[in-house]
Amino acid sequence: MDKSTEITDGVSVLACHFDTNQDHIKSFEYTAVQTTDHYRRGQPYKVFGTPGVSSAILTLKIPSNCRVLKLDMTLNHCKTSGNGIIDIMINGRIFRDGYSEADRDNFAEQTFDIPVHLLKNENNTITIVLNDESKGVYWLSDIKFELKHTLIV
Repeated sequence: MDKSTEITDGVSVLACHFDTNQDHIKSFEYTAVQTTDHYRRGQPYKVFGTPGVSSAILTLKIPSNCRVLKLDMTLNHCKTSGNGIIDIMINGRIFRDGYSEADRDNFAEQTFDIPVHLLKNENNTITIVLNDESKGVYWLSDIKFELKHTLIV
C-alpha cells in the first residue's frame, strides 16, 4: 500500500493505493478468486468467476481522531466480454447492488463517492462480490482511496 498526505486549511487529504496482489496478506481476504496476468503480462489481476461466492474483503482503517468529510474509492477493474456484475458493500451494507457499469474488455478506473454515513471509526470493510446473477467474470487490479478529514481535538 502506498500512502500520501496533504493538509490545507485544516482539512487533511490521505490517499492510499492498494495493489490487490502485493497488499493481500495485510489488507485483503479473498474467497474463490484467482490471480492471473494472462491479458496483462507482468501486471497480475484478480479474477472473480463464481457467482455469489467470489469475493474480496478489504479492511480500511480510519483513525478514531478523524471526522470524515469525504471518501472516494477508485477501482481499476473490468467486467470482461461476459459482462460480469458485482455487488459492493460497505461495513455489511449494500452500496452498489448488481453493478454492471465497469468498462468492458479493458481495465479502466472508476471513482465512487462513499457515503460518510456508511463509515465508522477504526476498521471498515469494503466487500466486492460477484453478483449471484452474473453470467460473466469480473477482473480487479487495484483500489485507491482518497480520504478528506479534519482532526478531532
